Amino acid sequence: MGILELIKQPWPWYIASPLVGLKVPALLIFAGYIKYNMPLGATYENPQLSDEESWDIAAYVENQPRPFKDLSQDWPDISKKPIDHPFGPFSDRFTEIQHKFGPFKSIKEVKKKLEEANKKLKNNQKATQS
Repeated sequence: MGILELIKQPWPWYIASPLVGLKVPALLIFAGYIKYNMPLGATYENPQLSDEESWDIAAYVENQPRPFKDLSQDWPDISKKPIDHPFGPFSDRFTEIQHKFGPFKSIKEVKKKLEEANKKLKNNQKATQS
């Protein structure tokens, strides 16, 4: 059994990604998707490409240049980013790896404390302005 036969549920939404930063997370997954879905009519039970052909196609596609889009304005207030957002910058000291894969509990706790502190600060500012 080839390694690609272990892939039954690939992530096809990454494959047509036109932008830098939205690439397939693992060539293995992409190659598995190609093997069991290409050409049209191929299935997991009846693939039409070899492992080597699938890897070659995946490597070729993955290495094509993609247009660049400035993502710096996607989150003007980075403290509002979801905790599992995979790209920095972040408003905390946790790594990009932890934001991608967890554990998320410690990130949630820090984010909650920051929100509470900001809320308290705003309330104090309102009280002093009155």
